Amino acid sequence: MPTKIIPQVIACLVLIFLAVMLIGCSPAASPVVPNPATATLPETPTALKQSPSPTSPLTPVLTPARFNTVIPSHTPLPEMRTRQAQESARITATRRAEAAMRDVLETESPSFPFACDDNTLSEQLSPDKKWLLLDCGTFKDRADNKMIVGNRSGTKWELKLVDFSVPQVSIESTPLGSIYPVHWSPDGAYLYFASYAGWEGGGTCFYGFGPRGLFRLDLLTGKTSAIVPLLPSTDYGDYRISFSPNGRRLAYSKSYRKGGNSFDLLDLRSGEKTTFPTEDDNGDFTWSPDGASLAYSTSLCTFDPQIVIRSFIKILTIADLSTRTIAQSNTDFLTIQGWSPEDNLLTIERESYGDGANQPTTLSVDPNKSIVISSASPTP
Repeated sequence: MPTKIIPQVIACLVLIFLAVMLIGCSPAASPVVPNPATATLPETPTALKQSPSPTSPLTPVLTPARFNTVIPSHTPLPEMRTRQAQESARITATRRAEAAMRDVLETESPSFPFACDDNTLSEQLSPDKKWLLLDCGTFKDRADNKMIVGNRSGTKWELKLVDFSVPQVSIESTPLGSIYPVHWSPDGAYLYFASYAGWEGGGTCFYGFGPRGLFRLDLLTGKTSAIVPLLPSTDYGDYRISFSPNGRRLAYSKSYRKGGNSFDLLDLRSGEKTTFPTEDDNGDFTWSPDGASLAYSTSLCTFDPQIVIRSFIKILTIADLSTRTIAQSNTDFLTIQGWSPEDNLLTIERESYGDGANQPTTLSVDPNKSIVISSASPTP
């Protein structure tokens, strides 16, 4: 290295050494403390900003799920499932029977040598298929309504509405009157038929409309006789009638509008009749599937205002003619809808009126037990 350069290098090193020493010995800088009164807080990062406190309660907003939500369904009790299956089977069997009967009519009707003069409203075959019944006439003029009952050999009987009803009632006042079949005797000897006036009405504890008389046609002789006498035109009422499953007995009574505080049980084989007094109006005669018992309802109500005072479902045992109550209510009107042959349960309907009125509901009742139904017990 040249001699002139060495002093210059040494001088540079000395200067660098002195600069380092000055920096290392300098005092530490004091932190700057902002004045709380004038300091400005730094901006909060966007991701950490907080929403202002609400001034009123927030209403939650439901966001629809992006998938199907499974809602649990009610699982009926085993006995309920059984009952529902039985009812479904009964309805299916009824529809099949009706369809089969229509097929039979289409096949059998042409073999009978008679027809209605004008219009055929309906037709029916006897259970043994030996007799055909035609309902003839029009709905507009029921005065010409008649039934024709005949067989394949040419025997034919005509039953006219005007001969089995009071003209002032069935023709002038109520053009909806009719004559219709009710029951074929099991031995094939008789046809029971009724005349209907077609009243309009209703009200509290109303059991529905019924015939104004019940008659019997001897299919071999054509002779007719009154089984339940025809009501006169001054009697604003009708009958409740029901044949036992084997056709031997007939239960009947007048409606609530006049003389409904008793009912009769008629043995069609012997002609013996037994009258059963009831405290109130009665109706809804329903036989047990084996014909050993008869269920019926009774009720006492007011019309203005519409109030149910009491209503009962009772059962008459044919063997000893004893009666017992299986359902009662001081708030609801009880009626009988049917007697199931599968589980031997009665189906009854309950309905209330007035301020506490509700829609009719049905329930099943064991005929061997007794229950009390109130407005506070919808499913006793």
